[in-house]
Amino acid sequence: VQRFSATQTDDLLAICEEGTADFIGATTGNPYHVLTPALVSRSTILKLEPLSIEEMEQVVRRGMTHLQNNGVHIALTAPQIRVIAGRSGGDARHALTALESLAVGHERGTVTVTDAMLEELYAAAPVNHDRSGDAHYDVVSAFVKSMRGSDPDATLYWLARLIHGGEDPRYIARRIMIHASEDVGLADNTALQTAVAAAQAVEKIGYPEAQIVLAHAALHIARAPKSMSACRGISAALQYVATQPAASVPPHLRDAHYKGAQALGHVG
Repeated sequence: VQRFSATQTDDLLAICEEGTADFIGATTGNPYHVLTPALVSRSTILKLEPLSIEEMEQVVRRGMTHLQNNGVHIALTAPQIRVIAGRSGGDARHALTALESLAVGHERGTVTVTDAMLEELYAAAPVNHDRSGDAHYDVVSAFVKSMRGSDPDATLYWLARLIHGGEDPRYIARRIMIHASEDVGLADNTALQTAVAAAQAVEKIGYPEAQIVLAHAALHIARAPKSMSACRGISAALQYVATQPAASVPPHLRDAHYKGAQALGHVG
């Protein structure tokens, strides 16, 4: 249903309100993002969780049985089945697609799968990162929180996920710059310098070398001491300005560079 236009969604809403039909839909995105609030408010949202490794192994075995019933026997060892189950990300469709790929070109007979065949199959494994949906924001959030939490290993992992998913290096660099001030701030003034330099560097060199620059800057943030005084301070000041009457500038803080300023009490 994430493919529906606004007009189609409005038409669907009218049908649901009239009781003409029951709406049962599925989406790979967050329904709160891809559907209108009106339609969401009239729907019961059910979240489908990724399958466990054990459940995925059952899916693989059932897929093997289905192929065997159609004349193709896929010979997989238990460890190989577990590899397919683990590399499918809890999505049965990925596991079944892997089996079908292994069976390509074998209409009949036995296909003995080797470890090399599996390595080739997953050489370019798909990554759940669409740069616009939940996966994008979840991975970015994990990356940022790993830097904030001073976890270098997790920082590199989530950075790698962003890079492997095709994220724009300039976007990653901007996130690093933001958190250099927001999370590190005055505790290490060189963090912002590193982040700005990284942003300038990725503009000039791009991938693949930009990944080293991004890792350098991200690790600086992750390993640096943390201070949110700048972030919290300006937030509190803005809140005060927005809710309190504007104060007059004290005489000793006013501009006093012009002739006659002292006569007005502006001592500067």
